[in-house]
Amino acid sequence: GDPSDNIPGVPGIGEKTAVRLIQQFGTIDQIYANIDEVTPAKLQALLKQNEVIARQSKELATIVTQTPVTLNLDDCQISHYDRNQATELFRELEFFSLLPKLPEGEEAAPETTTQVKTKPPPQADYHTVDTTPALDELLNRLSAAKSFAFDLETTSLNAMSAEMVGISLSPAPGEAYYIPVGHVGWGQVEQLPLKQVIDRLKPPLEDATPAKLAHNGKYDMTVLAEYGVTVNNLTFDTMVAAYLLSEKSLGLKALAFSKLGIEMTPITALIGSGAKQISMSLVEVNRAADYSCADADITGQLAELLKAELHQQGLWQLFSEVEMPLVPVLLHMERNGVALDTDLLRQMSHRLGEQLLKLEAEIYNCVGHHFNINSPQQLSSVLFQELKLPSARKTKSGYSTGASVLEELRE
Repeated sequence: GDPSDNIPGVPGIGEKTAVRLIQQFGTIDQIYANIDEVTPAKLQALLKQNEVIARQSKELATIVTQTPVTLNLDDCQISHYDRNQATELFRELEFFSLLPKLPEGEEAAPETTTQVKTKPPPQADYHTVDTTPALDELLNRLSAAKSFAFDLETTSLNAMSAEMVGISLSPAPGEAYYIPVGHVGWGQVEQLPLKQVIDRLKPPLEDATPAKLAHNGKYDMTVLAEYGVTVNNLTFDTMVAAYLLSEKSLGLKALAFSKLGIEMTPITALIGSGAKQISMSLVEVNRAADYSCADADITGQLAELLKAELHQQGLWQLFSEVEMPLVPVLLHMERNGVALDTDLLRQMSHRLGEQLLKLEAEIYNCVGHHFNINSPQQLSSVLFQELKLPSARKTKSGYSTGASVLEELRE
């Protein structure tokens, strides 16, 4: 039998006994055809008493292969469908992880996640910065911008231990730059030294201008802080904004779909998932560049849109004066911890211990003997049997001594 599938089986007969019977007789029908040969007698009696159940269980577990199914497998192939309509339905149902797997055109076979290629948003101008002149040009571009969005690629979700693989910066919609610093493996392009990149990016990241934009900026700021960079003037975090706006999903990819109608490449397309997941540092620079640039670019585009929604819903003051100033405060607390006055805590512990001893002594005096106050059963016996206090709540193990019951007695 299999209770999970509502197949009862014969009561008292387990899997081992059932296997032995089938090995000996072959089928259920043969078992009952030779029922007198079944031993021991107790097993024979069980089978006789439950013959109807045994035969019903066999019928329930047997796959019916003669069902008149009319199915043309060719009609099941994905072809000639409206991809735009399917995409809209997937967005409505929040099938975000399935969107990248939709075939691109007619007669196309579905792609697996690992086959999805990075696709920058329309009209995107993305660059890989791997030379000093290119870095100089980027810094000039950042200094001329009013704001820029940034996003880090790292080796870990743990910001305290993550190593920086690259950073993308977007000073304008559709424009972004990726600076690889930690890609390893055979065939990787030449990259600028990490120290050089940190030293050159430190001024624009730490200066009050331009303003900075990010998605889950506290993570990126924590990673940068480990490299000695203190990001200042983070004016907009799209994840924080989405939270205030009560968005169903706070992820960047989901927001890009719901707010901008842009299908972004999932991170699993680059690094995989599960046991086969690799580090971002092993991803080819050109693939990581398109992916990371899109993250920074879309963050900047979302910031403008979400800012308008915050104003419309009367949440801008809360966002700008409370939530955003709180980000660096939380970052500082997480990195440095919270100081504890251990001497004061030790004194409090001593005082509380003395108070507990005094209360225990008073309890023993009232009852007339010692008992384990921490034992619910002993406490219940003292309160409701010896002292005859009223109690309307009784459990299987006796009268309840929960906090709510004791509060009622105190009143």
